[in-house]
This record gives sequence, structure tokens and C-alpha cells, in this order.
Amino acid sequence: MLQQNFFADDLKIYAEVLTNIDIDSLQLALDRLVARCNDWQMQIAVNKCSVLCVGTMPITPSLNINGLSLPEVTSVKDLGITFDTNLSFTVTAHITTS
Repeated sequence: MLQQNFFADDLKIYAEVLTNIDIDSLQLALDRLVARCNDWQMQIAVNKCSVLCVGTMPITPSLNINGLSLPEVTSVKDLGITFDTNLSFTVTAHITTS
């Protein structure tokens, strides 16, 4: 099941990925987002987009926006909080104290 959260001009899409069908559903959601943005003449900053896989993944997702592959990252900063693949806050603590 896909979930999404909006904050100002940011969008986060979440999905539990267990099979290739889940990845296909996530890619379809991205494709629909692109179509909607095109309809409203909005640009997506693809260089600010990434994929963060939390926990163990049985398969590695390969997702794209407008044919541009989204990089898989090991951590992401959101509203000043850094999340990593284990949802550990170690990276945040290290960055904050440096």
C-alpha cells in the first residue's frame, strides 16, 4: 500500500516492498505524479529525489522519474532529522555534534 505525505513543496511516498509487483506499483505512482506535474506545468527537481530502503530488502528497487534513475541512498535528511536504512539516529547525532 502506498502512502504519501506533503509538506510545503515536498512530497514523500512510502511503500512496503515485498515483491516486484510492489515496485511496479511504486513506479506507476511516480509516473502518475510526473503526468500530474506536466498537466500543471510544474517541474520535479529529480536531482533532489532518492530512494531510501529501510530494513532488509528481498529485492532492490529500480525507480525513475522521466527516465532518470533515482539513486538509492543510505541516509536522507528531512526537516532537520537524518534517517538511515535502520531508522537509526546515529548519523543525526554525529552530524549534530560535529
